[in-house]
Amino acid sequence: SEPSFHPRFDDAAIAAEQSPETSKKKPSQRRSVSGGFRVKEDADCLTRFAAGSGWSFLCLVLIITNTAVIGVETQFNTQYALEVALYRQGIGEEIPVKADMNFFQVADV
Repeated sequence: SEPSFHPRFDDAAIAAEQSPETSKKKPSQRRSVSGGFRVKEDADCLTRFAAGSGWSFLCLVLIITNTAVIGVETQFNTQYALEVALYRQGIGEEIPVKADMNFFQVADV
């Protein structure tokens, strides 16, 4: 059989987890991960910020904002391409005008 993945590298802890005594844990007992990104107390403020929840929240906001901006940019480009295709087929009445994409060009940088 293939070995299972354990997040810890401590063989004694893995053996203790697999022993019959520890397998009889109460359902209310839960394992938790803490101290995964401990920072020395004398670390600079940038290191402490990067290891804290503030950095995670900032990354979350940036990812969601980036997703929304890409979605809007894609919508504008798709709408323009559709209007051009309809105009070429003789269905569109007005000459399509491409949206001002300066914001998206700056946002891409």
